[in-house]
This record gives sequence, structure tokens and C-alpha cells, in this order.
Amino acid sequence: MPQDQLSQQAVARADPKNIYRVYEAWPRFAEQESSLSVDIDSRHFDRVIYVANGGSASAGDIIADWFLASGGVEVSVFKGYLPKVNLSRTFVLVCSTSGTTEETLMLMRRLSAKKA
Repeated sequence: MPQDQLSQQAVARADPKNIYRVYEAWPRFAEQESSLSVDIDSRHFDRVIYVANGGSASAGDIIADWFLASGGVEVSVFKGYLPKVNLSRTFVLVCSTSGTTEETLMLMRRLSAKKA
């Protein structure tokens, strides 16, 4: 076995929930979802923010850079906290890679209470 690879046992100890499989599937997810079209009336929003915790914020950085490079709307990324601004006219993307992160759900509830 090459020295740069971990054994299955080492991977299981470091990642008992097999989160690495989610990351390995990202290219397939991107390919599948790239054909989706979302029609959002931007007249209702003054800003766009992406909120996530930990590694889930990586996708927000990619999305923000992609929009910036393509001349699209500016997307601000917040990692584990909410901005202290009026969010009533804010389009918010909340992301959890695993889909069950309690901290992300808490952020979503706080955003909803702020009428984002």
C-alpha cells in the first residue's frame, strides 16, 4: 500500500460517520444539480448571504467566488454566526453538508425569527 493512503481502519477511526463519502460525491451532485433552474424575483432582496458551520461553509466560498467572477450578485459568507444587520430583505442560503447539524438548524431558526 502506498504511504500516502490510509487503511480502512484508520479512516473508520478518523471518520466513523463516513462523512468523506459526502465530499467524494460532490462532483456528481454538482453535475446533477447544474441543470436546475431557480427563478427568484430579486426585487425583494437587498443582499444575499450564505450561512454554514465548519466545512459546510466551503460551498459558500465557491458560490460567492463564482458569482463574483461571473458578474452576478455579491454573496457574503458567514461561518457559524449571523451578521448584525437588518436581514428583512435578505435572501439567505443555509447549508449543512450532513443535513442534520444542530448548530445549522439553530442558525436557521434565528434567521427566521429575524424575518430573513
